[in-house]
Amino acid sequence: MFNRIDLASIIPNPRLLIVEDDKDAAEQIVSTLEPLGIETRHAADGQTGLQMTYDFGPDVILTDINMPRMRGDEMVIELCRLGFKKPIILVTGFNITPVAVLALRYRVFDILEKPIATERLGIAVFKAFEIEAHRQMQEERTTFAMNLLMSSMPHQAAHQVMDTVEKGARELYLQRRTKA
Repeated sequence: MFNRIDLASIIPNPRLLIVEDDKDAAEQIVSTLEPLGIETRHAADGQTGLQMTYDFGPDVILTDINMPRMRGDEMVIELCRLGFKKPIILVTGFNITPVAVLALRYRVFDILEKPIATERLGIAVFKAFEIEAHRQMQEERTTFAMNLLMSSMPHQAAHQVMDTVEKGARELYLQRRTKA
């Protein structure tokens, strides 16, 4: 499979939130991934998972669908509504077709069927960390470019650029919300 060095070359200190009501399944995932250097946290339902997303700050979320209090699909929808952009992997033991529709609509990274094969779990998580590392790099480049641009402009012009970017982002957000 993969090793700690492979993962460390992609993203330093990888963090995974596991949202799974089946304690044995969660422990199996942890025992598979922690030796690779992945820091994990576990939530037993979507409501707790939603809170832990903000407390723990995971790079990737792996969530079951059918859970008490708040289902995994409801958690995914709420995270997307709140602007969460990091990779989410769904796990299901049921018919995958409705899950695939949810995945397409909410940009879920991957779907794993229970029981989860260890190799398949490793590949999905590794690729999700690759995607997150790329997203972080793009975000850093954008921030660097904006800072460089702002430092080379007169103060008033810099604020006009920021206002224009903010307005465009707001309009794009509203367009996406009306389509959903």
